[in-house]
Amino acid sequence: MMRKSSRLQVLAATLAMVAFVGPGCDDKRRHGTGQEVTFGEVDAPIGAEATPLEVGQAFLAAVRDAQRTRAGGLGDARAKDAYDNAIARMQSLAARKEICEQVRGSGSPTIPPDVSDAAALTLVCESWISMVAHYVEGFELERLTDITENPTDYATVYLQAANPAEQRRVAELRGAINGADAAAEVKIRETLLAEGINPRTDVGIEIRLKHIDEVWRVLSVTIGPGPTMTWPPRRQTSQSAGS
Repeated sequence: MMRKSSRLQVLAATLAMVAFVGPGCDDKRRHGTGQEVTFGEVDAPIGAEATPLEVGQAFLAAVRDAQRTRAGGLGDARAKDAYDNAIARMQSLAARKEICEQVRGSGSPTIPPDVSDAAALTLVCESWISMVAHYVEGFELERLTDITENPTDYATVYLQAANPAEQRRVAELRGAINGADAAAEVKIRETLLAEGINPRTDVGIEIRLKHIDEVWRVLSVTIGPGPTMTWPPRRQTSQSAGS
C-alpha cells in the first residue's frame, strides 16, 4: 500500500497545478482555494459493480467533458450547467472522504486548515482537469489499461495520451526534414522547442483507485512520461511500457 507520506507528496504536486496550468489549456473557470462552491450531486454514471477500468473510463470522460466545456467559456447557462454536471460526475466517482482528509493534511500554506469538504473536493477536481487538459482531445478511453497485479483494496489504471495537434506537427516536420539520422532528430527537436512544443508529445496518465464500501473510487491522478509510480505492484503491458 502507498504510504501516507507518499500520498501527501502526490497530493501536494496535484495542488501545485492550481498555480500552473499546462500549455494549451484555456482555463476559464477557477475557484479560489477555500471558496465555497457547491455542485449539484448526481448519481455515479456507472453501477456499483463497475471494475476499476470502467470507473477510470467514466471518470476520464467526465474530465474531458468538463475541459471541453470550460475551454469554450461558461458565459451562458447551458455551458455552465454542462460544466457543473461534469464536475458532479467526477465527484460522484471520487474517494471523497480520503481526498478531503488529504487536502486538510497536506500542509499547504494556501489551504485553510478548516477548508470545507465541498471546497477541498472542488479544488482537487479542478486541479485534475487542469493537469490533463492539454491532452483531453487525445483520450482514447478504450486503451485505458489496468496495470494492477492483484487488485484488492487499491488498483491503478493507466492511459497513454497525446495532444493531436502536436502529433500532427511532429508528423509534418518528419515529412519535411529529410533523413532519419541523429542530425535530423536534433533539428526536429530544436524546431519543436522553438515553437513551444515538448518533443515528447504523449503523456502517461495514472489513476489510483480505492475500494470503498464495495465500489471503486478515484483517489489520485498523476501524469508523467510513463507509469508514474511503483505502487501498487503492476505488470508491464504494451500500452503501459511505452515510455
